[in-house]
Amino acid sequence: MKKQQQACLPIILRGHTEEISSLRFNKSNNNNNNNNELNLFSGDIKGNLNIFSLETRRIKHTLQNYHEQSILCILNNNGCNENLLYTQGREGIIKCLDLNQLKEITNWKFQSIYSFCKFSFNSKNNLFFVPYDKEQVQVIDSRIKQNVDNEYQQLSSINLISPAINELNNLNLQNKAFGMVTHLKTFNETLWISYEGGLIVEYDIRKINKPLRIFDINNVMEPIICFEYFSLQNQLCVGTAGKNIPILQRSITSASFIEQEQELEQDKEENTKMEYCTDLYHTFELSKAGVNDLLSVKQEDISQYFKNNNSCGNDNNTDINNNSTKSGNSGHYFNRLLFSACWDGNIRVFDVKRKKKLAVYKYHNASVNCLDYTIVNNNTSNSTEAKEEILLAAGSKDCRISVWNVHFETKKREK
Repeated sequence: MKKQQQACLPIILRGHTEEISSLRFNKSNNNNNNNNELNLFSGDIKGNLNIFSLETRRIKHTLQNYHEQSILCILNNNGCNENLLYTQGREGIIKCLDLNQLKEITNWKFQSIYSFCKFSFNSKNNLFFVPYDKEQVQVIDSRIKQNVDNEYQQLSSINLISPAINELNNLNLQNKAFGMVTHLKTFNETLWISYEGGLIVEYDIRKINKPLRIFDINNVMEPIICFEYFSLQNQLCVGTAGKNIPILQRSITSASFIEQEQELEQDKEENTKMEYCTDLYHTFELSKAGVNDLLSVKQEDISQYFKNNNSCGNDNNTDINNNSTKSGNSGHYFNRLLFSACWDGNIRVFDVKRKKKLAVYKYHNASVNCLDYTIVNNNTSNSTEAKEEILLAAGSKDCRISVWNVHFETKKREK
């Protein structure tokens, strides 16, 4: 993979007067792909929610004081009702916004610890995972509806996930400390919880009371801030307060995630042994310390993109199984990319598979807080070749949003 020959200039979206805290792309669900309107949702530390049109590069709608405090996270209801948007406020409320009416239809209150940990939503199981107390995570069933005036106690059967202290003791690691929950993420049937003490615990959502794996970066001096599951090679990329991004191997065996999920389903009644993972695949060194957010392109998003393009009549150029186009400019390398939002205001792009840094995007003069992406077809009227590219949005402490067009030329290695 070659670096970009010429550094592209980003699209700059203005309209916030406060620090950007969260971003989320959303493409309107129309049958005609050419008429899809690409929108970007953004939240700031004062609780304001803006909806930008990427076509006009202007604000379409603004919901002032939508949350009482900072909007920590914005998520779509993937695979279900795409017209619903979930937002998490630092005050301890998750709100559901109907995008057709731009109206809040329900919300869920939980006991906020006023941390900066983002919630996670597993749409398959209809579950929210939110930080509760310093070391615990609360599980909320999204099917339990609430009104804004409801109290915490009205959330029936509060389910809490506590740190896996007993499992550490069984491994003779009593000296390890968990610390505060810093990041939550779900993928398929698994939940990951990171702690500032340098540990990440993986759970099966179907058996939430028993951890599957504990990952240890072996560096308590650099607390974990964020992490990202890298599906291509079954790895965990970790962002810390230090000058490095360690990448841990999820399993010593090279079995794919799907194969492991199938084995997990077959053996779910058995008393399987928990894994303690410290295998370091690689470490990316940074010139300056601090990573706020990590982002990789999901395989299911790539597959869905080519599936949608096939349904629009592009099946002559697209191979869904290989996630590439026969025209030469393909999207098969997308799932090798890792994006990092850094404290120094830069966005760094890495090729995890080949252990290389590809680019540094420089625009912001303050820390980059959040990232999100979408895959677009940048096919021009003068060209018949499909050019799949990534639009990468970055929200910064300088109150601005930069949108970068990510495209790398690829070449095959000689055998």
